[in-house]
Amino acid sequence: MTKQDYGARTRRTYDVFARATHDEKLTRLGRVDAPNETLARVRAVTVYNSKDWLEMLLYPADTALEVNTDGQSRDLLMA
Repeated sequence: MTKQDYGARTRRTYDVFARATHDEKLTRLGRVDAPNETLARVRAVTVYNSKDWLEMLLYPADTALEVNTDGQSRDLLMA
């Protein structure tokens, strides 16, 4: 589960993707936890400020869907 309950505050985990140029593919940079989307954006920009990113996207980690071609269920590992 990617939501954590800290008393009255619930945090959500977001996967962070970015690219520095139009020619690059989006790269997964990592994850941030935040109680809302606004703070998630701030944390992503603060934590992953190693480059001047052209584009940075956040996806709630709990919305990821498993896709495979052989019909077998398995755990997904992300770097």
